[in-house]
Amino acid sequence: TELLCAPAHIHCESDRTAAVTPHSTSTPVKLRKYSTSSSLVSEASAAAEAANNSAAPTPFRFPITSMVSIGGGFIAGSAQGTLFFYVYDESKDQVLFDAQFSLINTVTMSADMTSGHFHSIGLCPKDEKLCGLTSDGQILSMSVVYKESLRPEQVKYAMSSFHGPKPITGMDVAIRKPLIITCSKDNTLRLWNIKTHQLDLNKMYPEEMFSVALHPTGLHCAVGFTDKLRVYHILDDDLRICMEVPIKACRECRFSAGGHALAAANGNSVSVYEFHTGEKIADLKGHNSKVRCISWLPSGFQLL
Repeated sequence: TELLCAPAHIHCESDRTAAVTPHSTSTPVKLRKYSTSSSLVSEASAAAEAANNSAAPTPFRFPITSMVSIGGGFIAGSAQGTLFFYVYDESKDQVLFDAQFSLINTVTMSADMTSGHFHSIGLCPKDEKLCGLTSDGQILSMSVVYKESLRPEQVKYAMSSFHGPKPITGMDVAIRKPLIITCSKDNTLRLWNIKTHQLDLNKMYPEEMFSVALHPTGLHCAVGFTDKLRVYHILDDDLRICMEVPIKACRECRFSAGGHALAAANGNSVSVYEFHTGEKIADLKGHNSKVRCISWLPSGFQLL
């Protein structure tokens, strides 16, 4: 029997193998079908098809994930933090919709700002400002008055950068300052100012953080890492380590109300340290399973 194959030049080296080489002509050639094995025909056909499609374009890498209409056109959100701006031309034939809309600008955000797709986008009533929610948990804002000249450098965070889609593993609040500290599985430690609604400090570490505690003064913080519990001085734009406690993967730690003591979960026990000297002053045991939460009483000398 004989099988008609796609344009290719076939060299039969034996009764069980065939080499396929792309050919520029469009004349079909005939491929002998071996009675010993039908799979050989499938392999040769697949090879010929792959050779013919080698010059084909790669699959579309920017699926449309969100869309919003704007005066004179529309904006489409896609993967990799990309926005497509289209305008409508009324002078074109209304039967051919693909000719009526033309792409005037493509804006791709930097990887530091977002690497996800636009989950949702919205416009203000006057079509002057656009906000977009990305799949990695960021809210971006930009002016769309001049859509043709918009550049990635003009795109800003609506408030500040947030933790990505990965969960927050620890959070604490300072008593004497309007500060909140958070740590997440995205390996970032962030200090937020709840008075100005701004991110004061963003610090990334190469290892995972399990817990975080903020000193009542807002000048120090304790962070539970895989190998140790570390205490840092909070500077204007950085953190400086001042103490290390040999507790691995500490999942809960808290400063006392006065800030003189630090309690940290260590398996099924709670270790209490003098904050100013780093000396262990108590090792509380009694739980049969791991300690999951610690809370100091207002006196600063008792905890739950």
